[in-house]
Amino acid sequence: MGVPGLSEILEPARHEENLTKFALTEGFQLNPHGDNMVRVGVDVSVWICQAQAAAHSQAGENPGLRTIFYRICRLLANSILPIFVEDGPGRPRVKRGVNIKADKLHWMEHYVEDFAQEAGCPIYRAPAEAEAELAQLTAHGLIEAVLTTDFDVFLFGGTCMINPNVKADSDNIICYNSTDIQDLASLNCAKLIFIVILSSGDYDQIGLPGCGSKIAYQLAQGGLDDSLFEAANKLTRHKLQDFLDDWRKKLANELLYDPHGVMGMKHPALAHNIPSDFPKLDVLRLYTHPLTSWSDYGNGPDTTSWGLHQLNLANLAVLCEKSFSWGSAGVIIPRFCMNVWPAAVMRMLLNPIDTPGSVDSRLTHSSLFHIAWERLVQVGQIPVLLCLASALRQQHWLSSTRPF
Repeated sequence: MGVPGLSEILEPARHEENLTKFALTEGFQLNPHGDNMVRVGVDVSVWICQAQAAAHSQAGENPGLRTIFYRICRLLANSILPIFVEDGPGRPRVKRGVNIKADKLHWMEHYVEDFAQEAGCPIYRAPAEAEAELAQLTAHGLIEAVLTTDFDVFLFGGTCMINPNVKADSDNIICYNSTDIQDLASLNCAKLIFIVILSSGDYDQIGLPGCGSKIAYQLAQGGLDDSLFEAANKLTRHKLQDFLDDWRKKLANELLYDPHGVMGMKHPALAHNIPSDFPKLDVLRLYTHPLTSWSDYGNGPDTTSWGLHQLNLANLAVLCEKSFSWGSAGVIIPRFCMNVWPAAVMRMLLNPIDTPGSVDSRLTHSSLFHIAWERLVQVGQIPVLLCLASALRQQHWLSSTRPF
């Protein structure tokens, strides 16, 4: 998946961060959307593939779907709102050498849609590739990052990705952003597309025969990347063909003579092996002109419902009973206490609180729980909160000074 060798090239821009700290900084401190939540994008197909891979070592009914449900709960418990995007009908028919049936949905997608809806998470189908759509969501400031292990998000103009570890025993994530990639790895969108075109990627597993990501990265420092990117974005298809005739000659010259001294050696075999149709226009345009909600003067997806919504606990319980056979109280209650209640209480606490003046640094963690307690007393939700508090205590979420 993605570009072989690209993780090593982007290593200087890699940094680890605490998931909770990330959520607090992006959600509570910066608060870009006014609801104290940080929005991150999720490619549904990627989560399904990961869940199925992990399901072989798990017992119980539908372990892959259960993994996705637990992931949703963990993100919500950290005041993170996942925005789920599914692949659409316009996605390429071939990817990684495999024929794609764009009109055939994975059986798990319908279940993910149900769980996302009852958990208060937006989910929609992109016009084509979900990863291209997610990249543009970051570029337009609608989400803060994409949860993914695939660097292709930066090929499509994305600004931030986090490689998550959403297991219960880890709170660390690996972060990359376009600014650090530019400053620390000397790469931008044009150079990344140039590298994938030469070294192979999802849409062309051959690239320039014999050229790996290391040589492609070196060549990207010589200027051919910018001219290719500009031409692909500005020229008509016919004029682009004419441009590429001259561009291939310049590429051969770089490989033969290394005039800019960026490679440290010459590659005559590569220079004499450049195909006459390289790069393939269709492959190039899949990166420079991906089909998204902004294509053809579109305005992007409808985000009016992207906000704070409480979990529908009753409906989630029904879904879990049907999907995981959690039929008895002795099974579903402890599992909800461990996984669902932290997410539910976080949503309750994030709900706007009517207090004199604004909530500022003088309101401690404990006093916020006092306010939530008083509100729940008024609506008869004390038994629920007690159960939630018990689960949170078990996970050491409350400070030593507790209001209960």
